[in-house]
Amino acid sequence: MAFSVSSATNGSHTVHVQLTAGTNGAVPSAFTRAREVASITKGTHTYAVKFVRGRTALLDWSVKVIQATPDVDGAWEAKVIGEDIAGTTKTITIGFFAADGTPVDMATGDVLRACFELKTSPGLA
Repeated sequence: MAFSVSSATNGSHTVHVQLTAGTNGAVPSAFTRAREVASITKGTHTYAVKFVRGRTALLDWSVKVIQATPDVDGAWEAKVIGEDIAGTTKTITIGFFAADGTPVDMATGDVLRACFELKTSPGLA
């Protein structure tokens, strides 16, 4: 009997991103983790994560917000709301939501942790 002990998928690459939001959710000048990330741009209740190079698809993701001060009206949940990893912008857009589903921004000191599994092989299903 054989058991798989590796979680890596052939033809994929995993990118980890972590940052602590500045004043009113501003993107900090440095990230805790962000290898292969070209930039992160704050929009209205969103961050656009731009990668150094594109991939063929977004296979899987995990995005979390750790609030500096717990608050149900703050950025309680983060979701991938758009992606163009195979296109010209090479971006994944993350949206933030309060407990009732209302779009919000991250607050000062909130921590964003994200993990993206990106397809690198054209033959991978």
